[in-house]
Amino acid sequence: MAQTIPVIRLVETVPVLPPFEGSIDLDILEEILKGLGFLNVIRTTGARDAFRLAKKHLPDLIISDIMMPELDGGQLRGLLREDPATTGIPVIFASSILSKQEEKSHGGRLAGGELLIVKPFETDAISKAIELSLK
Repeated sequence: MAQTIPVIRLVETVPVLPPFEGSIDLDILEEILKGLGFLNVIRTTGARDAFRLAKKHLPDLIISDIMMPELDGGQLRGLLREDPATTGIPVIFASSILSKQEEKSHGGRLAGGELLIVKPFETDAISKAIELSLK
């Protein structure tokens, strides 16, 4: 049984989720996040919309697919880092490109040190990534 991570946040602060390659992925991720205590999840229509909403809501964290149309997850992270209002928001990347074995061999991180969760999503991996990103 996965442990729930207690997260203290302001009432208006919520996680932001940019779109994923498939709505099923996003539905599963949202269900897992709600089970971990993130009751307010914002789903967006793209990376630009996610950036706009991040500036408006200043979320606890952002979980972003790496591969997205228009702007990819790395470009979204770049926008967030360039803006003083959003520079401190942790970003966790999600990918179906890497395997679970590759995720473990990289210690759950990308080359730049960003946290990574691999699809299909597992509650324990998401929980651990969230715990590490909110420290």
